[in-house]
Amino acid sequence: MRHPGIAWLLDLTRSVSRVGRGVATGIDRVEAAWLDHLLAAPEPAQALVRAAPGFVLLDRGGMAALRDRLRGRVPWGPADALARLHLRQGPARRRAMADLRRLAQASVWGQGAGALARLLRGRVPAGAVWLNLGHANLRPGVTGGVRRLPGLRAVVMVHDTIPLDHPHLASSGQPARFADMISVAGGADLLLCPSHAARTALQAHLPADAPPTAVAPPSAWRCPGPTRPRCPRRLQPWPRGRFSLHSARWSRARTSASFSTCGRGRRAGAIRCRR
Repeated sequence: MRHPGIAWLLDLTRSVSRVGRGVATGIDRVEAAWLDHLLAAPEPAQALVRAAPGFVLLDRGGMAALRDRLRGRVPWGPADALARLHLRQGPARRRAMADLRRLAQASVWGQGAGALARLLRGRVPAGAVWLNLGHANLRPGVTGGVRRLPGLRAVVMVHDTIPLDHPHLASSGQPARFADMISVAGGADLLLCPSHAARTALQAHLPADAPPTAVAPPSAWRCPGPTRPRCPRRLQPWPRGRFSLHSARWSRARTSASFSTCGRGRRAGAIRCRR
């Protein structure tokens, strides 16, 4: 998969939030596979992480160093004084937060739209794509900060809508929180789903003027992390097909990205799939 001219801003907030919390989930593996893909691709790539008390921006070198730590190849460094102030975080998370600041291309205090816009302005190329795959860092302040940069577009993946479709299976308060997340995600330029079934379920919860949706199916994922329980050999980290998206809305800016399939509502564009 190659996307000439596109700069990527991959949100890795979820990956960092999972440090010290056990075996990787399916969502974790999707984010890990995109990290691998963007580090191997020639296009410009950076990463954004919400890290108390603000945000951290990583360049390609910082992304590679963070991946080494997430996979257990390099140990986390010691917690710094700021990390030790966050008493509700466990020791592993405190060390991760400290390392993020040490690896950062830049960082900012504050988690509002203005703080994020200050961090990204002049450091992220115009026309970049903020790619959020982890059901994390979806807050009005984050999408608002992204929107303040000219041409910066938002692509968000929604993996399922189980808390909304089956609230009896969700923990207390989760359906309401998930509905808020879907509302924030609805401000993106494009919504991704891992399957057609997930897209159909998501569309039932979207308003008529929702952004277009597309299906970006995973294949078999490598098991990230220092241990790989029952992980079959020779798994491919990314679908073998080459997907291409070309939306009418984005074509005016002469951009293209890599996904498949269909649009909905007033912002739906003409989307092509190429293998």
